[in-house]
Formats: sequence, C-alpha cells, structure tokens
Amino acid sequence: MGVSASAPKGYLIAFIKVKDKEKFGAFGAAAKTAIEEYGGTILAKGPGDLVETANGGAEGSAAILLEFASIAQAKEFYYSESYQKAKEIRGDGGADVSVMFVEGTPPTFTGLM
Repeated sequence: MGVSASAPKGYLIAFIKVKDKEKFGAFGAAAKTAIEEYGGTILAKGPGDLVETANGGAEGSAAILLEFASIAQAKEFYYSESYQKAKEIRGDGGADVSVMFVEGTPPTFTGLM
C-alpha cells in the first residue's frame, strides 16, 4: 500500500437506501473495521436529514465519503475479502447501494476538464 506523497488521494462515495436498519447497522460495524484496515478515513457520512439530493438520480437515505491514499487503495479496500465479508452481513436485502471511485486532483489542477 505504498503510495507516493504526491499521488492524488482516492475517494469512495456511496449513496445508500437503507431497507433493513438492523442488517445495515451490523454491516456498518464490520465495514468500519475494513475501512481502517486499508487506511481509509471517513470524511463525511449521514443518514436521514443529513443527506439531501440537490440534482440528479443519486438518491438514498444515507451517504458516505471515504478518503484513501490513492484511488488504487480505495479499490483495494472495496474489493478486499474483509469488505466483501461485511457486505455479506448486509446481504441483498439490507440496502441498495451505489458506489463511485473518484481520484483527487493534484495541487496543480486548474480546471474541470
């Protein structure tokens, strides 16, 4: 997991529609352990009134923004055995989840494209 200090950070953004709070709560505890195992940091998270969709189709009752040392590390976390085991706890019925990986911008970034 060695990453150059100048490499852009990697982010994982998830929009979550919780369907079973009990399953999702158990999943959350296991997922947090996996996040920490891969050096991730929870930058923002929120259920209910803390999440609002302003535009587009990203809907849910919760959202989370995770930061990793690189986008490669974010993907390593997501596809890791420990996170996959956490997802098994949630099961298919615990939540509908949309996940995106986003690479951070370097300090010299000057525009959107």
